[in-house]
Amino acid sequence: MKLTPYLLAACLLASTLGSACSSTPDTSEDAETREKKAALPEQSAQELFLQGNQKMDVRDFEGAVALYDQALKVDPKRWDIYMNKGIAHSSMQQFSEAVNAMDAALTNGGDAHAEVYFNLGNIYQNRGLYAQSIKAYRSSLTLRERPHVDTILNIAAGLMFMRETDKAQETYEYLQTLAPDDARIYMGMGLLEQMRDNLEGAHAHFDRAIQMAPDYAHPYFMKGSLYGNTSKNKEGVEFLERYLELEPNGPYAKMAKTRIKSMKKKM
Repeated sequence: MKLTPYLLAACLLASTLGSACSSTPDTSEDAETREKKAALPEQSAQELFLQGNQKMDVRDFEGAVALYDQALKVDPKRWDIYMNKGIAHSSMQQFSEAVNAMDAALTNGGDAHAEVYFNLGNIYQNRGLYAQSIKAYRSSLTLRERPHVDTILNIAAGLMFMRETDKAQETYEYLQTLAPDDARIYMGMGLLEQMRDNLEGAHAHFDRAIQMAPDYAHPYFMKGSLYGNTSKNKEGVEFLERYLELEPNGPYAKMAKTRIKSMKKKM
């Protein structure tokens, strides 16, 4: 699932610079200037944190890390800053730095916050370390007052990729009781049936996901790709082109274009 930085709503903190001492009297103009400079606050950790989050929003991850590091120099005990720093490192495929930042978040109070374990799970899952991701996601769930659909969806995906298909099936069925109208559940169930070589069942789940959320791109890509292995190349092209309409720069855009060319040659 998509990685989302946690934005903590808090008042801006300000610390003032101490005024300089002098053994000789200043002119009135110099004294006034010094007083104004002394009254100017240095940037607080919260201000730097929010600036880092703005960098994250425009995918300037290096800039975000630099600002988070500045913020931590002001307040080295902010778990939320460490967490977002970890997300930024993960977005740059810097796995060791991401995990180290998450560990720092946990040791500075983040162990009481579900979102830290959730994002740690995302880092592991994006790396393909599914057992570690599931452990982190389950720790996240213990800190929530009620079941969290996104977290459970990620657990189901992890179980599926670990080939624990029965446990994945049970998890998706549980999710249906929590959020029966969530198209992502049926997307996952379609992938599970595809993994089981039940292509009819996979198409049925992908169709249901599309029916529930017509602008949800991923099922179109999966259906188009499945048709590419049959004689229904025309249908496959239509689904892949729909995917590209919805996500022209999506994670599967290049693959979709390649498959469209291949299918059109067979038409």
